Amino acid sequence: MKLPIILSIIFFIVIGIAVNIYFLELTIMPFIGVMLTALIVLFLIINFSKKINQKRKGIVGEPDAFIFPDATAKKMKEVSLDIQYEASVISTAALLLGILMFVIYFTFFTTSSWVMKGMVIFNSLCGFGLLGGMLITFYQQLVSYKESTKFLNNFAVSQRNGNRKKKEIEGERIEAEEIEGEIEGDYYA
Repeated sequence: MKLPIILSIIFFIVIGIAVNIYFLELTIMPFIGVMLTALIVLFLIINFSKKINQKRKGIVGEPDAFIFPDATAKKMKEVSLDIQYEASVISTAALLLGILMFVIYFTFFTTSSWVMKGMVIFNSLCGFGLLGGMLITFYQQLVSYKESTKFLNNFAVSQRNGNRKKKEIEGERIEAEEIEGEIEGDYYA
C-alpha cells in the first residue's frame, strides 16, 4: 500500500475513536458498525468526487468504468467469463445455503412472534426462488460457455490441421510437377 493511504486510514481510525470517546460513547460493536458505515460513505464520496473532477477537467478515464474507479474497472475487464460464471454459481449456491440455515435457525431456535417468523419465512422463500432461478441461469450459462469455447478450440485446431494438410498436398503437387518436369526434360533431351 502507499504511505498516504496508510496514514489516511490511521487518521480515520484515530478521529473515529476520539469522536466515540467524547461524543457518541458507543460500545465496541455499534462503534465498529458506525466506523464501517462511515468508511463506505467516505469511499463513495471520494470516488464520485474524483469522477466529477475528471469530467470537469476533461480527463478521459477508463472507458465504460461507470461508477467504479478506473483501476477497478480495468481489472474487472481482465477477468475471464469462465471465472465470472463459476463465481456466480458458487456464490449463489452459498447464498441459498445461508438463507436456508437462517430460516431454520430463526424459525426453530429464537423466541419471536409467529407474525415475524411468518414474514421471515415468506421473504426467505421468495429470495430462495429468485436465487434458485439465478443459480440455474448462471449454471446454464457456465455450461454453454464451456461447450462453446470447447467447440471453437476444436474448430480452430481442425482449421490449422486442415491448412497444414492442404499445404502438404500442395507441396506434394509441386514436388510431383518438378519431378515430372525433370523426367520430361530428360526424355526430350
